[in-house]
Amino acid sequence: MMRGMSPVLVSIAVAVVLLLLLVGGLFLLVRRVFVTVPSGFALVVHTPSGVPRVSFTGAVVLPGVHRTELLDLRERTTRIDRSPANTLVTKEGASLCLTATFTFQVSRSPDAIAKVLQRLGAARANDDAALDQHVRPRLEQALEVSANATTAEALFADRTAFRDDVLLAVGAHLDEGFEVTDLVLTDLRRADG
Repeated sequence: MMRGMSPVLVSIAVAVVLLLLLVGGLFLLVRRVFVTVPSGFALVVHTPSGVPRVSFTGAVVLPGVHRTELLDLRERTTRIDRSPANTLVTKEGASLCLTATFTFQVSRSPDAIAKVLQRLGAARANDDAALDQHVRPRLEQALEVSANATTAEALFADRTAFRDDVLLAVGAHLDEGFEVTDLVLTDLRRADG
């Protein structure tokens, strides 16, 4: 023992050093197993219990125990062109051409994310082409349903009402964890000129 130091001080010094080593080790361990989530993504942590946890900022992931997936939550767009070869038909039978650009994203809720993962999986939900292929039929159906419920004159007179009808129809058809955030209708004209 060092001269001039009492056994109590030596014990305290050893306890402080051990405490500092323990805190430093815990800090390094947490830093190693904490996964941060980039902006616009959700981290899904699959636990052994089978109940996935969703985080938008970060989570502790134990290697070998947890499996993780990143899900892209950023807005995507799908453009639908209804040309003279593929027109929309109104209530009175008029044929219309238009271009509809839908903006949509995965809803930012754990339930919505669970629905998307269950139906598509993270790989397909993150792939723009696969996601477009998945949502396009529902969006086209919403356009057709809304066009069949209105007249051409009403549509030309009030595009906003038609847009709202389409968004309402999409809500009924796209309830799979996605939400449509915008719809822009352009190039609206009669197919015969």
